[in-house]
Amino acid sequence: MIRWIKVPLLNGKGGISMKDKPTVIGDYLVKKEILVYMSTHENPGEPRTSWAAVYATELTTRVTQRLTPHGIADFSLAVSPSGVYTVVASYGERGWSGEVEELSTDIYIFLTRDGSNRVKVVEHGDWLS
Repeated sequence: MIRWIKVPLLNGKGGISMKDKPTVIGDYLVKKEILVYMSTHENPGEPRTSWAAVYATELTTRVTQRLTPHGIADFSLAVSPSGVYTVVASYGERGWSGEVEELSTDIYIFLTRDGSNRVKVVEHGDWLS
């Protein structure tokens, strides 16, 4: 069972967040559409830490769920044509080490419905395009 939580897109303190790579997936049998996107609206509160994460918002209820595990940043998402899987570039649990010339991100895949079954499929996979 999916447990949806409400996550405000802005913190009400005049903060600005970036949204990127929106994709709408749908289950037309139950008439449910989900917007999957990147956002930087949750500040981790640590310097030199990325805020980028994948979120899914059910468009009818407007309930949002974070698909990226807390403490991890994901980038450059791609959703499979079926909408079942999401693929991202990520530093994973090791985090960003400060490199700017050669980005040593890995490629992860997980279930779009809830972010579960997250698996690293390519080490040093660079960036999705």
